[in-house]
Amino acid sequence: MAEQLKDNEIRVLAVRQPWASLIVEGLKTIEVRSRPTNIRERVAIYATKDEKWLHNNLWYRVELASKLQGDPRYDPSEKLEYGKIIGSVEIVDCIKMSFINFHAAYNQHFSPYRFADDHGWELDNPIKFETPIPYKPPKGAVVWSKTVLPEGC
Repeated sequence: MAEQLKDNEIRVLAVRQPWASLIVEGLKTIEVRSRPTNIRERVAIYATKDEKWLHNNLWYRVELASKLQGDPRYDPSEKLEYGKIIGSVEIVDCIKMSFINFHAAYNQHFSPYRFADDHGWELDNPIKFETPIPYKPPKGAVVWSKTVLPEGC
């Protein structure tokens, strides 16, 4: 069961780039994770500081650009933010990802890897923050943390 939040708190989900940006732009509507979630609420999206992963995976950037070419929400020249909360999204459902639906839903999750026990966290109603919020997760936080966002976010 998900931990209760205090007033004004929001859960923060850590996501690597470019997926974090794809989520807040509304292009990525399924987040693939190895564990299911019972959370059904709006969560903040934190773009982790893992810049090396994307830099070292040029093949994946090319693949992504080819899949999203022509979509006005995707700008491959846009500078990706790292170490900041860049927006929020609602988690509305969680489904077990079979081999078949993982591959059929590729254009909804863009995940290059499939694991034996994948779950698809279904996302809706993304909001991209005009000004990303610098954020440092608490020590030991890997996937989830909590924060209070500035007024108006």
